[in-house]
Amino acid sequence: YNDDGPCLLEASKYLSKEASREKFLIVLSDGLPSGRRSNAKDLVEAVDKILKKGDQKLIAIGLGRDTEHVTRFYPCSLPNIDVKKLPEVLGSLLEDIINFPEKYSVTTK
Repeated sequence: YNDDGPCLLEASKYLSKEASREKFLIVLSDGLPSGRRSNAKDLVEAVDKILKKGDQKLIAIGLGRDTEHVTRFYPCSLPNIDVKKLPEVLGSLLEDIINFPEKYSVTTK
């Protein structure tokens, strides 16, 4: 089971305590959010809450085939990443984050 919304909020809470100028929360997902105590709506609300707060940037990586769902929940996302290519993808992503952090800023309503 994936209680994505509550887990995302908890991770965000810890990240918010860090004294960093740029804060990135990278989510790895291999399936749809379907938890025992939460659902997809909870994830949508969690993502919205974090992005509205504005001090953190979210990026989701969909691991494996059929992980397009990350594009529905996270404005910045990389779907269908082969697990064997994850080190290369993460390396490229981190380099991009360092060079262009503003690229990952998302404005919400």
